[in-house]
Amino acid sequence: MPQRRLRTRSVRRVPRRLPGGRTVIRYERRKGGHPRCGRCGRPLPGVTELRGVPRSSRRASRPFADLCSRCSREALKALHR
Repeated sequence: MPQRRLRTRSVRRVPRRLPGGRTVIRYERRKGGHPRCGRCGRPLPGVTELRGVPRSSRRASRPFADLCSRCSREALKALHR
């Protein structure tokens, strides 16, 4: 049975093969992903990774913050038509 702190889904289980041929499970922290545009799916520049950051830093402070600049420009145009 793994240690209590490793029995959570926030820790990745990675199988590793040892030189003797035995396979063991190693535990690694999950990497944070970059936020992506809600419309086209491109990564948003200027916003930090989502894991291990305060909630206020996970999102840009502007209208249409979940869209990239191109998609937000198109959304603003469509809004004012």
